[in-house]
Amino acid sequence: MTTVELPAAALRLPSFDFDDVPVTSVFELGSHERAREAIDLGLSTPSDHYNICVLGPDQAGRMTATRAYVEQWSQGQPA
Repeated sequence: MTTVELPAAALRLPSFDFDDVPVTSVFELGSHERAREAIDLGLSTPSDHYNICVLGPDQAGRMTATRAYVEQWSQGQPA
């Protein structure tokens, strides 16, 4: 079996056709539906004696996404 060295220009990255659907929040993704429902439940609880715990791998953006979701939610709440 012989090997052939290819220049980088001869290699092409695969091309995929995806519909561009704007996602404004990670919690709008179908895979995060349960997480969104759990956060909504915690936010709608009328007491302030509860915590919401968000789990996930390190550096996955869970704090950033959760904070943005809660800030967006709070804008619709009375002061």
